[in-house]
Amino acid sequence: HVYLSYESGWPECQSFTTGALKRVLAKPGMPGIIDLELVPYGNTKYHEDSDTFECQHGSDECEADVLMSCVMYELNGGNTNSMFSKQSYNAWPFIQCMEEGEGDPSKGQSCYTNNMLSTNATAIPWSAIDDCTKTESNTVQKAAMEATPDHQYVPWVLINDVLLENTNT
Repeated sequence: HVYLSYESGWPECQSFTTGALKRVLAKPGMPGIIDLELVPYGNTKYHEDSDTFECQHGSDECEADVLMSCVMYELNGGNTNSMFSKQSYNAWPFIQCMEEGEGDPSKGQSCYTNNMLSTNATAIPWSAIDDCTKTESNTVQKAAMEATPDHQYVPWVLINDVLLENTNT
C-alpha cells in the first residue's frame, strides 16, 4: 500500500510526484502490485465555523486539489467512500499532468482532455468534473480531510503504513 498526502503545486510534492512516484508507476505491472492512495489535501485547514477550507499556499492550491479530488469522486460514481484508494490509479494521468504543470488550476481542462478523455473511452466528461468543483468542493475536501492522517510535513508518504522519510530519491 502506497499512501501519499500532498499539496498541489508545492515544490517538494511536485518533486516526488513527477520524480520517484512517476518512475515507479511507469514500471510494468505496478497496478497489479501497488495499492495506490493519493490524497490532495496536505496541510489544508478546515474552518468549522464557516464550513470553509484554507490551503497553505493559497486559492490556486485549493482549486487544483479540488480538481484532482473531483476526478476521483466522479470516477467513483459520485461517492466519497474509498474514492482515493479506489480511483488514484485511474486518476493518475490527470494528477501527473497537473503536477507537471506546477498545480496550475487553469491547466485542469487541458490536462483532463489530453490525459483522460483521449486515453479512456469510459472517462467522465469534463463538464461533470467542472460541475463537481462548483457544487461538491466541500464534499470532496471533507473526504480528503478524513483520509489525511496526522502528519508533520508534505509529501507524507506511507508504504504499508511506514513513513518514507526520504522522498528525494
